Amino acid sequence: MTCRERLRASFAAGAPLIESLKPYAGREAETVHVIRYRDGDGRCDGEPKRLAACVLDPVFSVLGLDRLLASVKHASNIQYDLQGLVRLLVYGRILEPASKCATMEQNGKYLEPLVSSPNPYNVYDALTALDENAGKMFRRMNTCVKRGVGRNPSLVFYDVTNFYFEIAEADEDIRRILSALGVDMRPAIYTKGGLAALKAKVKVF
Repeated sequence: MTCRERLRASFAAGAPLIESLKPYAGREAETVHVIRYRDGDGRCDGEPKRLAACVLDPVFSVLGLDRLLASVKHASNIQYDLQGLVRLLVYGRILEPASKCATMEQNGKYLEPLVSSPNPYNVYDALTALDENAGKMFRRMNTCVKRGVGRNPSLVFYDVTNFYFEIAEADEDIRRILSALGVDMRPAIYTKGGLAALKAKVKVF
């Protein structure tokens, strides 16, 4: 055995002939393992989950919506998770706007699912319930805001969304229909909807 072979053998055995090489002897080359998971795979503990409910649930409660929706559900004998569906729709609109069905698919993206109803089409039932109780919801939120923050109507900020009808050529049928609806065919802007915000003293909790 040559000197070089003896040196290699001793190094591989963990007892090199050269003392200064002992800290490096007998070590195997490190192996790097790469494991890939698809989004939503239950084996992936590190998949990011939304913690938005930790922030938005207190706001939902302060506005009195949790108690109101519980009352509506009881009074209307609703069997599905009305409050969970409303939370999912509102939070989804803030975080990842999408269609109603696509928003329902986001339920699993939260740390804890917001909706317990097994039927995804209950979202349309929830929209009907919201429409029927819209006035109650606005009054409840207004009362909670006035009680908790206070209102100062001395200055009002109003954001308006506008639209107008425009056609390339005159069409008598369309003109008669719009005229019957009370819509002027001249280029004009009509208010579609708006949002008013009052100057207010905001408490920081």
